[in-house]
Amino acid sequence: MKSRKKIWALSAALLVAASTLAIAQSVTQFIGAASHVIGVVTAIHPGGKTQAVTLNDKIVQDETLTTGADGGVHLVFLDETVLRMGENSQLTIDAFIYDPSTKEGINALEFNIGAFRFITGKMAKKGISMKLPTGILGVRGTDLEVIVDNSGDILIGVNKGKGVYTSPITGQTIEIPAGMQAVINILGITLSPWSGGSLSNDTALADPEPGNERPNLQEIIGVPPQIIQPMSPTMPPVDIHPPQMPPQMHQY
Repeated sequence: MKSRKKIWALSAALLVAASTLAIAQSVTQFIGAASHVIGVVTAIHPGGKTQAVTLNDKIVQDETLTTGADGGVHLVFLDETVLRMGENSQLTIDAFIYDPSTKEGINALEFNIGAFRFITGKMAKKGISMKLPTGILGVRGTDLEVIVDNSGDILIGVNKGKGVYTSPITGQTIEIPAGMQAVINILGITLSPWSGGSLSNDTALADPEPGNERPNLQEIIGVPPQIIQPMSPTMPPVDIHPPQMPPQMHQY
């Protein structure tokens, strides 16, 4: 009887180990690639290893990317979402899960500092969120830019679609439609008209080629389509901590 219990216990332990390994493999699976690299760009991988990002390098979940002075990078995800970073910027890819058959998924990003441009792809927009120093930015079919300065002040400009900003501190939610910009600081949120273009005048956020805002991921990574497997939608949820209000924010 004891021997049978030991066998059951061992079997259970092996199942847990196999499950853990499967999840670990899924987490480290690539979720996109760098389609355009300018200057110095570095990546800190989930295991802590730091290396330079070069053209066509693959990106994974839990990776932190940083650009140097005069640096920039364009990322294209499995669902064809495009994310661009300007100079002296940093972001973390907290989670990316995508099921191409249903278009459902999660794309949770953390914009720590710098200038960013985000162009939505095929993923259902309800699964997309950008964590900012003072709140969460959602999208509704969007092409938008975000600037986070070193004090935590935020500037959001919407080219197409709509941005939805929510403050977990005050509970306030505000919609930012196309053609508008929002200034978010310690004084609150101010909306004003925006003529479009670039908030930061950072050329790294512009299209590398006219009319080519969405590069083909298949051409970048150069592997057959059947090898590009999306991350499993059955993965356990990722713990994304709510943003904290910085102690002091400067006025514009």
